[in-house]
Amino acid sequence: MTRARTASLTDPRERRAQLVLRLTAGRTHRQAAADLGISPSTVWRDLKHLRKAEADRAAQRAASRAGRRAEIHRLLAAGQDRRAVAAAVGVSTETVRREQQLLLQRHAAARLARGRAAAPRPPDSGRGHWSERAACRGRDLDVWFSEAGAVRATAAAVCRGCPVRDACLDLAMKAEAGGHRYGIYGGLTPAQRKALARRSAEASARGDPS
Repeated sequence: MTRARTASLTDPRERRAQLVLRLTAGRTHRQAAADLGISPSTVWRDLKHLRKAEADRAAQRAASRAGRRAEIHRLLAAGQDRRAVAAAVGVSTETVRREQQLLLQRHAAARLARGRAAAPRPPDSGRGHWSERAACRGRDLDVWFSEAGAVRATAAAVCRGCPVRDACLDLAMKAEAGGHRYGIYGGLTPAQRKALARRSAEASARGDPS
């Protein structure tokens, strides 16, 4: 190595750049140290510095992405369309579309969680309770709280052949009186149970037999 070249490696940035080139070419740490006229301990210190610098850059990129994502979500929540959001944030409309889809999935998951938490449950009556004979027993109950039409149809189909359908529906109707309705019970959706409750109330007001 020439004197001029050796002198240039006193600049840490140049030395680290040369170190990376040699390691990328397959040289070992000791071989790279010998090539550059530096000690193995200097190689290790430079590698530690390079790893920390890369970690810092990765953290900055992640923070930048998180900031853009938060801004996209804020603008979408404010009612702006995809093109306007993309122009404001400086990203593609496809990126905005993906973030919008993610936002919808999060909202759906939150609604599902709220629905399951507020849904009526049969009392713990021990062995022999009607809920033990329910057709949905042992199945993935998220199906009964989905807002997707096709999934709801699957749940309702299971309910149609359930031997305790009437008891399940009665539980829901009593628990939901005057409150929010979630999920499929007795094969009926929240809207169908609301309509059934309204018809029952109208019949009671007219004095019709139940």
